[in-house]
Amino acid sequence: MKLLSLTASLIALCGASSVSADTISLFDGKTLRGWRGDKTFWSVQDGAITGESTVANPCKQTTYLTYMRDDFANFELIVDFRLIAEKGNSGIQYRSQWHNKDLFQIKGYQADLETGDNYSGIFYEQNGRGIVAKQGQHVVIAADGKKESHPTGRCY
Repeated sequence: MKLLSLTASLIALCGASSVSADTISLFDGKTLRGWRGDKTFWSVQDGAITGESTVANPCKQTTYLTYMRDDFANFELIVDFRLIAEKGNSGIQYRSQWHNKDLFQIKGYQADLETGDNYSGIFYEQNGRGIVAKQGQHVVIAADGKKESHPTGRCY
């Protein structure tokens, strides 16, 4: 099964402030109903999905919270997020698949998020090619999966 893995790796997803009639809310603001992940790290706090790794409870590998209720063909994802750690690094997976379902690990595309200015906004492939495109970089992905910078500034 192909997942729309609206997956956040140690990120807080907050309820949307405004939604249209055709918007599907993935989070009820109170529970993790419809989501699958390691509850050692994932919870709902103050109306937000929260992922937390602490000194007392460290997350030793990447872990994901995955929305499992529906599959989506085409979508526009609108999310509010906040990283509160001084050196936080996270991301939102989309059009992804399970890499190891028992360990809550995903493979696929990720919109990277961090507290610094190196990785937010990059296009990353988890358990694949790694960084596909950096901020402002335009690339072409050929049928064989190889990438190259594209001089026209358009993405393909």
